[in-house]
Parts: sequence; structure tokens; C-alpha cells
Amino acid sequence: MKKRINLLLFVLLSFTVGLCQAAAKETRDEIYQEIRSTIGIVPEFFDFVPEDALRNRWDTFVIAFLTPGEGLSSREKELVGVGVAGIHQCPYCVELHRRLAEFHGATEAEINDAVQVPYAIGAFSSFLHAIDYPLAQFSRDVDQILCFLGDSYCTLPAGGPGGR
Repeated sequence: MKKRINLLLFVLLSFTVGLCQAAAKETRDEIYQEIRSTIGIVPEFFDFVPEDALRNRWDTFVIAFLTPGEGLSSREKELVGVGVAGIHQCPYCVELHRRLAEFHGATEAEINDAVQVPYAIGAFSSFLHAIDYPLAQFSRDVDQILCFLGDSYCTLPAGGPGGR
């Protein structure tokens, strides 16, 4: 008897969850209408997104490209995007992020600066990996650099080890 009740509860619960999911599932047309009302068109690349992934992809697009963050403005987010797009050598990403950065008020000088940081990170990362530089030593180097730059950045004890 207990097994039958558990089975019945399982079937009822599964049916209820299925009904809730079916009621909550949006159609492609409903999501496309939201996209149109937000950005004016539905870019054709969304036609290639499977329907069951469309809501997630659109929400990701909105959060990443259309919504200011809590810590970064839309302009700052797009400057980061320009730098990352350059490292990935993605012409689609460069086009989007460069134009959105300009739209949000970034200057040509700011966009050029934004590209320099990831370039330097990539170059030094390749170099440090190639010479198999120990991470522990690198961390000590960073501590010493920050102490030299100013006491407020220093994580070493007072009178800590000096650099070379």
C-alpha cells in the first residue's frame, strides 16, 4: 500500500511539474517580440539558436551587452569587451563592442587603451609560461612591486624583504 501511495504521489508531482513547465515555456515568437521591443530588430543569428536555449541566450545577451553592471558602467563593460574581443581576434565581437563602447561615450583614446591591457597580459602570460616561472616567486615579486608603489598596497610585514 505504501509503495502505491508513493508511486501515486510521484506521478501527481511529475504531472504537476510538467504542467507548470509547459505553462511557463515561452514560444520563439514571444521571445522574438521581446527582443524586437528591446533592440528594434531580431538579429538573424538568433534563428540559429535552438528554441529551448533561446530564453537563456537572450537573457545572457541583455545582461552582458545592454545592462550596466553593479560595479561597471555600460561604457566600462564595453571597453573590457573591446579588449577581450581583440585577444580572441573575433571580428564579430570587435564590431559589436567597439561600436557599443562608442555608443556609450568611449573615446578613441579609451578604446585604444582598453586594447593594450589584454595584449600585455597575453604577452607576459606566454613569456612567464614559456620560462616556467614559479608562481610563488611571481607572487613575491608582486608583493614587492606593490610595496614600492605605496604603503596602502603593501601586503608584506613592515621592513619586508627588498627587491633586487
